[in-house]
Amino acid sequence: MWQLAERVEPFTDPPKKVIVIFRDFWLYCVVMGFSESAGVFPAGWYRSVQAVARKSPLLLSMGAGQFLDKELELNRPLRIESIGQGDVQEARQSLLDGLDRSLELDRLVVRLSFSQCLYLISIHRLETLRLETSTKNFPLVFNYLEDKGLQGELWVAIEKIAHKLFDQYIEQMQAKTATEESAAELESLTELLVFKFNHIRGRIKQLADKFISKVVDKFSHLLWSRRVVYTMLDLLHQLSLSLHTMDPDRRRSLVVTLPDLPHSVTVPENATKREVCYILCAVFVVCMVSSCCRSFSQS
Repeated sequence: MWQLAERVEPFTDPPKKVIVIFRDFWLYCVVMGFSESAGVFPAGWYRSVQAVARKSPLLLSMGAGQFLDKELELNRPLRIESIGQGDVQEARQSLLDGLDRSLELDRLVVRLSFSQCLYLISIHRLETLRLETSTKNFPLVFNYLEDKGLQGELWVAIEKIAHKLFDQYIEQMQAKTATEESAAELESLTELLVFKFNHIRGRIKQLADKFISKVVDKFSHLLWSRRVVYTMLDLLHQLSLSLHTMDPDRRRSLVVTLPDLPHSVTVPENATKREVCYILCAVFVVCMVSSCCRSFSQS
């Protein structure tokens, strides 16, 4: 099976029907245990599932929003009518076991339905397998965090999954031999996190801040990376320019980009909020530069 999967191009922008098919597939993998490396199935099965993960589309809500729960319950792998309370508790426990336990997570998982738990476990297993194949896949997790159809408890659970995946990413990068390619990959991720730190959504901003702290703690050379520093300063400059592009007759959000980078920042239409965005970015840059100076003085 894995040889067949290798011949298929990754599904980057598939129609909703394809995503539903893959969602069913990953639900089956979770229910049957195919996505577990230590199980009763032959090792080749895990390799095949890993190959599918590399080509699989993201399991986004695709605009389902409040109807996502109903879509999940209608999926054949779940068979809601035959599920008892014991199955629900087992699904919740499986979700907790895969993440870092906390009081917030415990309280959250208790409120999740069986279908929601399996959906979240599916995302976790899929993206874990995808990350195992290549650390360059980690940025995909932000697609889930920015999915407007994932709200409330589902979004908070996705945030916990993102933390777990980031820890896995750090471990895999530390295990790599330091090369120009790995250094460039870390710089690329840090650039992305700098943009996400300026995200219009507060919780994504906070998450990016935590990720930046972790990555520079493990890879301190990023603090004085010319590429990273220039990106921070260029973005700060563009945000400062946005303060002077307010059209009082056409108040709208502004998308800030930098040349040769695929990322963007959406700044608010409100002048005061734009100033806050700029100030936060300025404080962030100052903190990064200060950390760089301290690192130099200690070395």
